[in-house]
Amino acid sequence: MLTPREQTELAHRIAMMVVKMLDAQGGRPALVDSHGLANALGVSVSTLDRWTAQGLIPVKIWLGNVRRYAVDEVIESLSKTGKVAG
Repeated sequence: MLTPREQTELAHRIAMMVVKMLDAQGGRPALVDSHGLANALGVSVSTLDRWTAQGLIPVKIWLGNVRRYAVDEVIESLSKTGKVAG
C-alpha cells in the first residue's frame, strides 16, 4: 500500500502527464471539481476549502457551491507552497 505522501506524489505525476497531453494536443487545461481534485491529491474536500480560503490554490470557475479547478494551476500553486513536490 502507498503512504499518503506516495499517493500525493503519484497523483501529482499523473496530473502533470494529463496536462502535458492536453498541451500537446492543443487542448485546454483539465478542469476538475472539488471531490475529484481532493481525491487526486489525497486530501479531504475540507482541506481544499481551507487552501482555497487561504488563497493557496486558485479556483477557475466558482458558481454558488460549484467549483472547478484548473489542474495545472493548482499544481503550480501547490508546488510553490511546498504542499506537493514540484
